[in-house]
Amino acid sequence: MSVRKYITEFALGMRLSNAYLLQQDQLQTLRDFEEFQSAPSHIYIIARQPKISIDPESFYIDNKFYSLKFNIQKQNSYTHQIFKSPISSEVVNLHLDCPYPHTEYAFKEKEGNIVAHGKAALLLLHNISVLKEINLYNQKLQRINDLQNLLSFEVLYVGQSYGEDGSRIALDRLQDHQTLQKIYFESNKENPDKDIWIILCNFEKSVITTIDPTQNNYGVSVEESDRHLFSVHNKVMNDDAGITDKQSINFTEAALIRYFQPEYNEKFKNNFPDNSHSSYSECYDLDINSVIIELSTDLEGMQFKLHSSNIPPAYDHLIHFNLHSKDERKSMFELANLINDE
Repeated sequence: MSVRKYITEFALGMRLSNAYLLQQDQLQTLRDFEEFQSAPSHIYIIARQPKISIDPESFYIDNKFYSLKFNIQKQNSYTHQIFKSPISSEVVNLHLDCPYPHTEYAFKEKEGNIVAHGKAALLLLHNISVLKEINLYNQKLQRINDLQNLLSFEVLYVGQSYGEDGSRIALDRLQDHQTLQKIYFESNKENPDKDIWIILCNFEKSVITTIDPTQNNYGVSVEESDRHLFSVHNKVMNDDAGITDKQSINFTEAALIRYFQPEYNEKFKNNFPDNSHSSYSECYDLDINSVIIELSTDLEGMQFKLHSSNIPPAYDHLIHFNLHSKDERKSMFELANLINDE
């Protein structure tokens, strides 16, 4: 029977702090955004969602609201959703410009000034998010949940780009990405009722600690446990020298692949974690207990769900992997039953 190795055990955490949801034709535009330049993404997810268009003839506007009908495609049929949204009293004579195939829109004033523009799918997601917030305790929540399940993004591929000292970002990798082009080609051929999306992810690093001085036996002496505590504290919690950003990105990518089992990934699908992998060897050098990825796409102003063939649609995905087998070492969370072990 395995025992807890140290009195104080550590897990390395990576929490999604920001995400950009876009399509391939928007990659270059994003590069020019000041916010993205200051915090570029290194992890990306390629995903698939039902094709969404707008019925331009449905557009109605008065001095308080506008309404639109969205078409959600599934094979040769459509689900229709009508949304009514408030508008600013300062906006007058607004009209909709939404040419075929009606997947992009622009709201324009009479003089031709563009008030807002973008992808129909993103406008629908934004409208759903607004409806969710104002109907928090309303019976419409079930409708919202069902609609978000219908619109959930299927994770097809997880990748990363880091380079030397973070010099290479996800946009660089995606500019000429063979797997992305393969996904586009096969999706257009086999799933023409769906669109391909790219989710660029920013993560924040954290250290999770549990302390359990109540065990009768540990894997090491109290003195060695104390040395481990100070070693991890000094290397990770003080100067961040213990786990580099590159290796943090590496184990985040690997954990996401193992969790979602994306169709177009091969590496890490069945062999993460593994102490023979040099790409995240620093975790083993520090003798860390676990890694945890917090992937929440319940973001401000834009909420959407993720799923894969073996993971149901959800806003929040808490991904936990012990770096050591159950036979050799207890999970640091086992006593408190905080996380179900693999």
